[in-house]
Amino acid sequence: MFILDTDHISLFQRRDPHVTARVLATSALELATTVITVEEQVRGRLDRVRRARSDTEVVRAYRSLLATFLYFRTITIIPTATLILDTVVQALYAAPLNAPAHQETADVTRLPHPRHNVCHPDF
Repeated sequence: MFILDTDHISLFQRRDPHVTARVLATSALELATTVITVEEQVRGRLDRVRRARSDTEVVRAYRSLLATFLYFRTITIIPTATLILDTVVQALYAAPLNAPAHQETADVTRLPHPRHNVCHPDF
């Protein structure tokens, strides 16, 4: 599994050619991000809405916020506790964790590949 951090998600959203090529070449089942990345991006978009002064800035800020929400509907989001647990177990046993999902991960949903319905907010 490839876990995309905030920097990689931002580069993909901005259509960086190297990151975009790698994401599009990877199976949707192998791509994920963490709830930390979601929080960082949403916090940034909300800050942009808060700072908008002109009508144009407000419209762009809300468009960017909506695009961010729509994007995160297309990728698996891993709860931080699960990510830490998996990392520790893998380090201890030097093998992938194949145990059933923890109760905390019950709301994690796999959605279509990020290349489908990609929303690139205006930055």
